[in-house]
Amino acid sequence: GIASVDAGWFGSGAPALRPGVETAAGDLFPLSWSPDGTRIAGREITEGVLAIYTPGAGKLEPQRDRAGRDFGKWDLGAAWLPDGRRILAWDGQRDVAIVWDTVAQEVRDVPGLPGPSELDLSADGRTLILNRRVSKADIWMLTLE
Repeated sequence: GIASVDAGWFGSGAPALRPGVETAAGDLFPLSWSPDGTRIAGREITEGVLAIYTPGAGKLEPQRDRAGRDFGKWDLGAAWLPDGRRILAWDGQRDVAIVWDTVAQEVRDVPGLPGPSELDLSADGRTLILNRRVSKADIWMLTLE
């Protein structure tokens, strides 16, 4: 959902009013606001692909390349670059970080980042945070007699 709040709502005391929450895109797992605050990058839940939601238009657009192909499974985060045109994301299908150009509809790999990782960028785009997901397990066998 989306709620409109003013800056005072985040003050030190409890907010005086509860914000009204309206339903947004039901199939979107939101990950990152665009720098201008007009679009939200996220994962389209049904297909698991990168999507952009425009609240003002109520429009959810799964992102595809010029040939109409989806790019991987975008399940580990996405962050807008400061230009408001490109998105940094993790392609879970190929296990690589990518930069997605939403205007040219092109994707470029970003080599050298450990993964799989959740990604986020500072507002100026100069500092990257990685939250690497690592699963470890031991397997034990027991024979009962």
